[in-house]
Amino acid sequence: MITLLQDEDDYVKIPTVDSLFELNYPGLRQVWIDALDSENCYVLEIATKALVNLDIFIKFISN
Repeated sequence: MITLLQDEDDYVKIPTVDSLFELNYPGLRQVWIDALDSENCYVLEIATKALVNLDIFIKFISN
């Protein structure tokens, strides 16, 4: 699935980013950071949300 996120076709990227967002876990942090380089606004938006959610999750389990 991570390979699909690197596809040039937005019709491939959008459902992929949605699926990865649903699965969001700390192991995807670098995937989301890499996705911040995307030219697709939707991918950027979801990557940003995913990173924020991961930060909240990590703070929650650290307490």
